[in-house]
Amino acid sequence: MKRLFALCFILILFTGCTNSIDGLYVRVKNNDRSGAIAGMFKGLINELDFKDKHCSFEYFGMKMSGQYEIDKNYIFVNTGGSLGTLSFEIIDENTLEGEGWAYGTFKSIKSFVSKKRPAIYFCTNPKELVVRSGQGDEYSQIVILPRGTKIKVVAEYDNGWCEIEKGNMLGFVLKANMEKEGI
Repeated sequence: MKRLFALCFILILFTGCTNSIDGLYVRVKNNDRSGAIAGMFKGLINELDFKDKHCSFEYFGMKMSGQYEIDKNYIFVNTGGSLGTLSFEIIDENTLEGEGWAYGTFKSIKSFVSKKRPAIYFCTNPKELVVRSGQGDEYSQIVILPRGTKIKVVAEYDNGWCEIEKGNMLGFVLKANMEKEGI
C-alpha cells in the first residue's frame, strides 16, 4: 500500500495535476514577459482555442495551430514553424500568462460567465456596442452587440465603464455608449 501511495505521489509530482484546459482564452492585458519584442509589437496573439491537445490562434492575421503539451504548471504549443514553441504559465483554472510572441494575460471565456447579482437594466445606444474583457479599449473584444440590444448592468465604475451581463456572458462597456431603458 505504501508503494502504491508513493507511486501515485511521484506521478502527480512529475506530471502535474492540471485538468484539461480546453476552451477559448482571450488576451485581457499585457504582462512583462515579452522580452525584446515588447517595443516592436503589441498583442500579436489575442485569442487561443484549446481543443483535444490542439491549440488554434491567429498570428499577424494568419490562422495557425499546433499540438500542445502540459508539463507541470506550463503549457507548450509546438507550432512546427519559425514561430517555434509558445509557452504559457498556468496561473489558475481560468488564467494563463503567455511569454515571448504570445505575451499577455489570457482569461478563459468560461471565467466571463455570470454569477447572479442585482442589476440595473439598460438598453444600448442606437449604434453597435463593443463588449470588452476589461475596463479599457486595450482589452480584447468579446462581442459586438447590435444596436437596440437590451443588456443588464451589474456594476458601474467611476472611470465611466460598466460591467454588463447578456445571457450567460459578462463583459465591460463604456456607460456613455448606453442609455437607460425608457428614456
